[in-house]
Amino acid sequence: MENSSQSSEIISNAHDAQQSCTICSDTILHKDDTSAKANLEAENLNGTSNEANAGVRRLSAEQVMRVAGARYIQFCSQKKDSTSMQVPLDFALSDLSVEEMSDVELVHLLLAAAEKVGEQKYDQASRLLKRCTCMSSNTGNSVHRAVFYFTKALQERIAQGTGIINSEKLEEEKRSAFGTPLSHNVTTVVCKPEFPIFQVALLTGAQAILDNIGTAQRIHLIDLGLRNGIHLTVLMQSLAARKTCQIELLKITAFGLKGSRDKLEGVCLMLASLAESINLPFSFNVLIVPSLEDLNQEHFKIEDDEVVAIYSLSVLATMVSKPKSLETLMRKLKMLNSEVMVVTEIESSHNSPVFVNRFIEALFYYGAFFDALEECMGRNSVYRMMTESNYLHEGIQSIIANEGDERVVRNVKIDVWRAFFARFRMTEIELTDSCLQQARSVNEQFSRVNSCTVDLNGGRSIIVGWKGTPLLSVSAWRFS
Repeated sequence: MENSSQSSEIISNAHDAQQSCTICSDTILHKDDTSAKANLEAENLNGTSNEANAGVRRLSAEQVMRVAGARYIQFCSQKKDSTSMQVPLDFALSDLSVEEMSDVELVHLLLAAAEKVGEQKYDQASRLLKRCTCMSSNTGNSVHRAVFYFTKALQERIAQGTGIINSEKLEEEKRSAFGTPLSHNVTTVVCKPEFPIFQVALLTGAQAILDNIGTAQRIHLIDLGLRNGIHLTVLMQSLAARKTCQIELLKITAFGLKGSRDKLEGVCLMLASLAESINLPFSFNVLIVPSLEDLNQEHFKIEDDEVVAIYSLSVLATMVSKPKSLETLMRKLKMLNSEVMVVTEIESSHNSPVFVNRFIEALFYYGAFFDALEECMGRNSVYRMMTESNYLHEGIQSIIANEGDERVVRNVKIDVWRAFFARFRMTEIELTDSCLQQARSVNEQFSRVNSCTVDLNGGRSIIVGWKGTPLLSVSAWRFS
């Protein structure tokens, strides 16, 4: 039997490196290709200039944050007072537009505030955050919006640290108590057709299932996190289009927690309607359980002639804070003898016990997300505004403001999942060429948006990113 303390240690791994000036310099400066500063040098060598690109933002939100981070580290090393913004411009800053320079200064302030919060110097942090509030907004550019929500999260952390009651949090808890479910992952809502990141991930996951069930005619799909069911529509349409070995039955078993039955049954009706319209034999079973660890083999009702596939869309990370429950679930899933388990998770490390490391990782991750939403949907998109204010805000609050059991957002990267899955003798299945082609062809359909990236990780899994920042991982597994 697996050792639960070992599991907890594996899942808690979050690259806790040595820190420089408390803010982790390795995290700020690391980039797969080059740092933002090096990018600026390359642009200068290529003859591009601020004047030549007047009115065009050359740096993404994530790049602005890295420039600001490098600046802040340099600033700290010179032992300057971080509340005084009198910092000489280096060559990187001199190449920025006025707007980019202002954004760098704003992120510099936020980093200084985060350091003070980490040191529990709340009075100094509060003064810095007041300036962040004045300079940011939830309607500005992607940097302004990211700083706006991170500022609110830091203010909430200060309120908890000083024992001050936060009326906004009380109102949020009140809404939750009345049955409005709160999401802990951005994948819950950002599945719009104009947003390529999740389209690529969802279609790749569906293709991975198709590649591993072969010519099976009776398929039982175990869906651990149904949400709105969009990912299943792709699979259903592909199965209905089979020319040979036509499907005799697609059976889907979906699980939900208390209070989610009405929503799941609504999704069931939608999928049943689709199945009827495409002439796909279909059955759907909704099971409400207190928690996923309470599942047992009888719940699944698997017949002898069914080929089983498991789909986990941003579910496992919600259980990282409860390693024993996660272990229990994995042992029960192993008993199903499935052909494939497709896992899609957030590709970032939001589980570090060191506050500033977690803050930096979250800042870069969500900065890229704010940037992607604006570029794909436009600054005035109502859906973008709703996603940021309701869901990104919630994730940021959980990562930054909370500790202990209240910190429910604890995403970890694919390498951590590999180490964890290996303990259950799970073998990673190499995604086929058809999966890669599916991912890249979907991405190419977004001709006006060319910033979404699709890369192989470890030669087997796919990482979907934005301008070089990893956002999602898609992997396929088999229990052995």
